[in-house]
Amino acid sequence: MLDKFHLDLTTPLGRGLIALPSAMAEEERHRIVNRADDGRAAAKRINARGEALKRLDVGESCRSIAKSMAVHHSTISSLAAEPMSRARTNWFKNVECHAADCHRTDASQW
Repeated sequence: MLDKFHLDLTTPLGRGLIALPSAMAEEERHRIVNRADDGRAAAKRINARGEALKRLDVGESCRSIAKSMAVHHSTISSLAAEPMSRARTNWFKNVECHAADCHRTDASQW
């Protein structure tokens, strides 16, 4: 739109032609933010993160959890990969070192 040489943006009509798409873009951005906020609030209400971590703890696959929660499997994989996630912490606590001089089962002792 700005590359049109016959469009004079210094006139009221030219400024109006620019203001309309700008207002539409701003309104669409507002709707996108509201939808994202609503989705985060809904996930928090149902404790989706905690549910996914519980299911990871019992050994359910990321893909099956993601399919049942209607999210991409990489969303669940990223939960399992977080260093401070409960699933990963529990996994480390249950790992025993098989070296003869190592009997630690808690990751905090490593």
